[in-house]
Amino acid sequence: MIKEKSIKIKGKEITYKLRKKRGLRRITLSVHSDASVSISTPFFVSQKRAEGFLLEKSEWLISKISFYNEIRKRRNIFTGFGDYKDKKEDVRKIVEKKLEYYNSIYNFKYNKICIRNQRSRWGSC
Repeated sequence: MIKEKSIKIKGKEITYKLRKKRGLRRITLSVHSDASVSISTPFFVSQKRAEGFLLEKSEWLISKISFYNEIRKRRNIFTGFGDYKDKKEDVRKIVEKKLEYYNSIYNFKYNKICIRNQRSRWGSC
């Protein structure tokens, strides 16, 4: 069961996903590379206790969110299929430039350049 909630911590509105899972023994807090926040709790833990946990870890939470936001500003990080579709042609141009450069040195032969969303294909060989 996943609920999307928000809480105000130190003047910042933070949206998080609250997941209640069977078999969990501890509350876990995650900040993902797109700066989204998720908290997983056992079924017996209340929402109030989960929010209390967020408040306890507020310093760490805000630092990680700002860290990932800063990285996203400096780099092209793909976070989903929409980003993949938007950036595919830009990446193709960069790869073609690099390929031309290295081809002038090593004389590689290639037929075509394929750029795919390989997120779900890792380890499929």
